[in-house]
Amino acid sequence: MEGLVPITVPVHLPNANVNVNVTTFDAEAVFLSLLSDPAIFNERNLLFFNRDNPLAPPPKWEDVDKSQHMLGDINTGKRYHDTYHMRCSLNGHNFLFPLLIFQDKTHHDNRGNLCSEPILLGFAGLDYHTRMNPDSWRPLGFVPNQNVHPTAKTPEGKLSDVHVVMRHILDGVLQLQQKDVRFHIPHKMSGGFVPAVLKIPIQSLVGDNEGLDKIVGHFTNRTMVAGVCRKCKVPLASTGDHSATYPPWKMSDIAKLIEDKIVTALKQCSHYLLSHGNAYRNADFGSSICGANGSSPADTMHTRRHGLIPYYKGGLFGMYRLSTDSRKIMAPTVAQVTIMAPTFAEDPITGKPIPPTQQELDKVRVFSPVMVSYVEHIFLYYGQLLAHQSDRDIYRTYFPQGLTKVTKINAHEQPGTLLDIVSMLTSKFGRYWFESPKVGQCAAKKLWTNGLW
Repeated sequence: MEGLVPITVPVHLPNANVNVNVTTFDAEAVFLSLLSDPAIFNERNLLFFNRDNPLAPPPKWEDVDKSQHMLGDINTGKRYHDTYHMRCSLNGHNFLFPLLIFQDKTHHDNRGNLCSEPILLGFAGLDYHTRMNPDSWRPLGFVPNQNVHPTAKTPEGKLSDVHVVMRHILDGVLQLQQKDVRFHIPHKMSGGFVPAVLKIPIQSLVGDNEGLDKIVGHFTNRTMVAGVCRKCKVPLASTGDHSATYPPWKMSDIAKLIEDKIVTALKQCSHYLLSHGNAYRNADFGSSICGANGSSPADTMHTRRHGLIPYYKGGLFGMYRLSTDSRKIMAPTVAQVTIMAPTFAEDPITGKPIPPTQQELDKVRVFSPVMVSYVEHIFLYYGQLLAHQSDRDIYRTYFPQGLTKVTKINAHEQPGTLLDIVSMLTSKFGRYWFESPKVGQCAAKKLWTNGLW
């Protein structure tokens, strides 16, 4: 436990020309604390290819029958198989036990000025449920908050200084990868333990999209860049083409461009010129030839739950102004606009609705503001009904503060909003909105007036 005491030392940031205090932990002590925890490192939680013989190697990936092979946990993929045969001797006592490195920034105030960015160590050799346990992770250090100390003037300089700090925190892990870690693997059928030499390449870097882009040194901008992907060379124009195939980025190639300071080529690769190199440039990533670029999986939470789902809701309940080319196709007629939003003033002479202006015609809404106010009450109605049932694993469906608002709804709650929307659209109210908007408003108002939600 003495090795787990935090150590704070000053680290010089060359681009900002300032010293900052960086808190780290001894990497070897952190590693051993995870291995010594019987609740984590036990036979039940470890990923074995053969439960009878924990040191039995997997078959080579080219020998696996792909038509019968089923992908499951981490040890069932191609990279794990290839790394095992690359790093472990089949006749020895080597055991592949890859690492996971988590890095993400968390904010402690509403304005985002106070934040901490921990770097955590975990094991990819544990099963899914154990990896999801917070007790299965240990801190290696904390990247200082750049809002509280002087920083470099350019984005390249700021990110270069962050990688200097990251290299200081990860230095112990990189040194540990070069050693033979001898440990006893728990296994009752073999008399309690099996002596083994652990091989610990990095399997994956875990974080959100923005954080992983910074880790690999990729531009975080999504528009004014040559490409948005940190894993392959797909150009920006082909990002939406699901059938496009492009070669992957190799970290060694990027490191060579940084070493030679070829700014133009790096810009074409959408990578920054890191003054002191990438913090992971000397790390062991097993069989991956792409290094950190190929070890940063997609951030599904922010892509789907904080990205696509709010877009879906915005398309239904938001307002969009059409471009000049789209007006001829998508702009509603005067009659349609008058029916969907019957709040326009009438002509005092003719008694007919005043036609909307061109600016109003350029506004496209599926649900008008008046309709949204009624729809919100329908969401409350169905949300309460869905909340009172026996399925405890269902997403949250009751949002008294409003469902159409894309803010103040957490990522794990977003799927519940889609369930409410589907329930509304498949009900008689949903048919009313599209077949007869006036009837739909009257029906919703009647329920609202009678207090049925």
